[in-house]
Amino acid sequence: MTSPVPSPDNVSHIIRRVARDIIMPAFQALSDHQVYEKRPGEVVTEIDLAAEKQLIQQLTDLVPGSQALGEESFEDDPSLIELLSAPGPVWVIDPLDGTKNYTKCNPHFAIIISFRLNCITQAAWIYDPVRDVMISAQLGQGVWGNDKRLGAQGADKSLGHLRGSLGTSLSKRHQALVTAHQSDLPTLNARLRCCGQEYMALAQGEIQFLQYGIRLKPWDHSAGVLIATEAGYHAAFLEDESHYDAALLSSQGMPEGYLMMAPDYQSWLSLRDLLWKT
Repeated sequence: MTSPVPSPDNVSHIIRRVARDIIMPAFQALSDHQVYEKRPGEVVTEIDLAAEKQLIQQLTDLVPGSQALGEESFEDDPSLIELLSAPGPVWVIDPLDGTKNYTKCNPHFAIIISFRLNCITQAAWIYDPVRDVMISAQLGQGVWGNDKRLGAQGADKSLGHLRGSLGTSLSKRHQALVTAHQSDLPTLNARLRCCGQEYMALAQGEIQFLQYGIRLKPWDHSAGVLIATEAGYHAAFLEDESHYDAALLSSQGMPEGYLMMAPDYQSWLSLRDLLWKT
């Protein structure tokens, strides 16, 4: 019997081909007319649009009857967000995460893909075309990075031995603790302005905790959260310890809150108590 979840290798091949044919030839070679604002402060390129078109076509062909929610197609048709609650097969696609980095010749960008079935994210892929690193996960089957099994790092470490990335609010709280000479504080990395790259860093153990807020776009987080949890990280909202679900939409059309991932539940609690509670 054929699995309802597509072969990870087949999806990886499609992602790599789109990166090779569309994204990488234009990297560091964009013309001004290929870049424009879709809203104030948020840019899109002709490369985003071309890559998304190819990804949608090839991925939906791979799984007959599947539909797609792409970041750029959502701009034209916001009702596509309702696909997150559809029981049938759905692809969630960010064709070029970190577009602003890409336009500035900064290599921190990625392709992010997740596959949902029965309203659950079943599989995920994040690809770095510059380094040719593919990280993928399937529900209940763990995380793999270029054919190597990956797992959560830092569960046996004190907070002072952890390194991670925080959003603006928690970064300010961390800085206040540094100024007050609080001991045993975790180290912060600068934000990469690319969720895909930061989720990859978490999966590879380069950082051991990661936090986002407040409007959590599914094309940024559906794949990343599955990869984090399949690696063994504990992921939950700081407000109430609930788990992320791309289909739980707010009045603004996206999941909202402060989401944090840490090596295990105990370290998650320790980070929350240090950085969230006042």
